[in-house]
Amino acid sequence: MLLIEDHRGLAEYIRSCLGDRYAVVHIEDGLEALEYATEAVPDIIISDLDVARNGWIFYLPRLKNDERTSHIPLLFLLP
Repeated sequence: MLLIEDHRGLAEYIRSCLGDRYAVVHIEDGLEALEYATEAVPDIIISDLDVARNGWIFYLPRLKNDERTSHIPLLFLLP
C-alpha cells in the first residue's frame, strides 16, 4: 500500500491502523509517489488530495494513463 500524505501525524495514525495488515509505504510528495508507484506498483494508493509538491492533479492522470499503474485503485482523503 502506498500512502501519500504530507501531514506526518495523520500518516502515522493511518499506518498504525493499517500497518498490522498491510505493508504501508509512506511518501510525502506527489512526484516521489509517482516514481515509487511506477517502479513498485502497489496494490492500492491512499492519498491526501492536497499533498505537497505536485499533488493529485499532477500524478493522477499520469498513473491512470500508464499501463503499468492504471489498474491500481486510488482512495482519496478529503480535507
